[in-house]
Amino acid sequence: MKNAAWTLLTPRLLSARPGVQNNRRSRFFFFFVIGLIFWTGAFLIFYRVLTYFQSVQDFGDILAMKLLSMMIITFFTLLLFSSIINSLSHLYLSRDLSLLHSLPVSMVDIFRSRWLISAFDSSWMVVAFSLPVFLSYGLVYHSGILYYLITLATIVCMCLIASAISSMVVLLGAAILPAGKIRTLFVILGVVLAVLLVVVLRMIQPEQLVNPDSFASVVLYLNSMQALSLPYLPTTWITDAVRFALKSEWGGSVLNLALSASCVLFLLFVNETTAGAIYFRGFSRAQTTAKRLFKPVTFSGH
Repeated sequence: MKNAAWTLLTPRLLSARPGVQNNRRSRFFFFFVIGLIFWTGAFLIFYRVLTYFQSVQDFGDILAMKLLSMMIITFFTLLLFSSIINSLSHLYLSRDLSLLHSLPVSMVDIFRSRWLISAFDSSWMVVAFSLPVFLSYGLVYHSGILYYLITLATIVCMCLIASAISSMVVLLGAAILPAGKIRTLFVILGVVLAVLLVVVLRMIQPEQLVNPDSFASVVLYLNSMQALSLPYLPTTWITDAVRFALKSEWGGSVLNLALSASCVLFLLFVNETTAGAIYFRGFSRAQTTAKRLFKPVTFSGH
């Protein structure tokens, strides 16, 4: 069925409509205000930092581009871990999966619909809080409307690439281990990596980038970061697409955007092919084994 995946998405789309209950409206308004405060604060911070970088002779533009690269790598990493957890939930642990698998639809259509839902759920918050970063860059560099359009398309590609990579990891992992145990492992791994990220950030001392007395060591610092800009990594294409758009170099920007879009299509093809082969095996394993890696501690008499 050509429209099977869209039909499976319909209940989710209908449930996303604004509720009419007063409690839903008040809760939405509360979280909207909180998000707006954080959004405004992030925008002001990045705008001030970029404005300062522009005042630094010779090094300012280099520092701004390296900051952009670091932020995109950070967003991409967050998307990967968020997508893994959401993919496990939507593809293997959701309560309505038994009903979906009983319907006369193909395995690929089920996978495609759940992947799209997972991609949205894992991306919307990261996208929302990445927008002030890209907006501040556009304002500081006085970019036109084309920059914002390319950046928006690049953000979508970044989210889809991260979601596709995560779903591939989940598909392969669920064919070996039960999905519930994999989720527990990744939650623990995410906490450990978050702690390591904080430690690494303190060790590299990024505040030295804005210290004029340490510009001699900044060159060595920037050179040490070249390993994060390998030309075959999706994060490099995404960074270059935005970077070239900031400088109005539209040819390079469109080329890197095309690379990102083609990567999305390739990964989606690989995912659907893999899902057709092993998805149901992993789903069956998830339904017949315990969903917890560690059993809860119980005491006699309780």
